Amino acid sequence: MFRKDEDAVSFWSPAYVEECAARQRRILESAYAMLKEGGILVYSTCTFSPEENEQTIEWLLEAHDDLRLLPIAKAGGLSQGVQNGRKPIDPISSTPPAFGRTV
Repeated sequence: MFRKDEDAVSFWSPAYVEECAARQRRILESAYAMLKEGGILVYSTCTFSPEENEQTIEWLLEAHDDLRLLPIAKAGGLSQGVQNGRKPIDPISSTPPAFGRTV
């Protein structure tokens, strides 16, 4: 990020990371509200921040018990995500996660 936009260094902070994560949660709540029964929601970000990635996915799954992770074949070079001592998001599937609505 900083390599592409030198000005990004000036506004980055832990508080900004949380602001971005909160924005992601609001976006996902809106997407969830529009997701039909049996629909699929794909969540993908352009950040390395666990707060916007793994932690946001954990939050979404805890907030909505009718969602579940679906396996997606991993393309070359993608990893399962950063664990940082947290429970694995999905030890079977890959990134980006897709959520299926069952109710």
